[in-house]
Amino acid sequence: MRRTLALAVLALALAPAGPASAHYCSNIFAAPARLVIKPEQTTVHISGTSTATLKVYLQNNFPFTLFGVRMQGTATGYTITVVPGTAGQTVHPGQQVLFTYSIKHNTGYTGDIQVSTLKLAVRFRVGSFRDETDKLVNQSPTQATLVSHTTSSFGGGVGEQVPALNAATLADKFATATLPASAPFFGRTGVQQLIKWFGYRFCYNTSGAWACGAQDCPSPCAEKTAWTSIEQFPQDCMRAGIELGIRKAKLGSQLDPARNAAVNAMKGGSADHRCLAAVVGGHLWKGATDTTAFETALNALPAACKAAGLRALGKGTAAACTSGTYVERAACAGAEGLAGKFEFVLADVTK
Repeated sequence: MRRTLALAVLALALAPAGPASAHYCSNIFAAPARLVIKPEQTTVHISGTSTATLKVYLQNNFPFTLFGVRMQGTATGYTITVVPGTAGQTVHPGQQVLFTYSIKHNTGYTGDIQVSTLKLAVRFRVGSFRDETDKLVNQSPTQATLVSHTTSSFGGGVGEQVPALNAATLADKFATATLPASAPFFGRTGVQQLIKWFGYRFCYNTSGAWACGAQDCPSPCAEKTAWTSIEQFPQDCMRAGIELGIRKAKLGSQLDPARNAAVNAMKGGSADHRCLAAVVGGHLWKGATDTTAFETALNALPAACKAAGLRALGKGTAAACTSGTYVERAACAGAEGLAGKFEFVLADVTK
């Protein structure tokens, strides 16, 4: 005989009992959810006393690595084990991992074919537990909270890309709100601060410390010597560019400054940031009446990154993204994704 287990996927944090914050998850990988969980199928057929297998994929859309991530399943009358088990998995930003469920009915089967509709609870642990008030996952922050987290998390080698993400959310929720008038924020809006971090990162040192005292940069204080690090604060500067690209349609009068920032971002420093700037810049400059400044800046980049920038701009030809350095393949895949060639986004861009 055969039983059918219909899956109702519920995402819970593995933490002491308390309210479930299911808004962390969805089952659509393209969604902007922080954690995305998708079973391979919506029903599982279990014949007799056999054990059925279900593949469940989890994707980390947080901008930082998650450690010890694990999943569990519960369904009344069923024994469910998951591999990997309690050790969990390390899941990097944007990485998708597999959890394999083994499902068996507890009491065996007698009689005719039966169909049971049961809930399967999927649980996960994200390193140390973060509840819905945490600055990294709070869905309804106040203006004061966003300003505070943008500024207090800034500098000193702070990880987790908190500053750029908070500045971006500040721009979304409180578009006219400004950061403190003193250095290093100079009363900028969230969008203006993203532009500064992305395009003028050499106004800061690699730990995020401001390089120009009480003066703004690049005027009257010029950008300092380029650095090539891609550690914590430099990653935040890269994240700022991505957040600008996501918000292109909302930039309004800040679109031209964002475009100019992308051009400036390609002038020196790490290959990672420059190639990212090519792709983000291509997206920002697409539709501009004159793209000469952007295309000229592309000439200073490796050929693959230049091609990716042109592709994001709407020029050039499709690429398979299977050769070149990690940075070049990642830039290629990003540009192909922007061009709508999603099959190329799935190309191997691992180190």
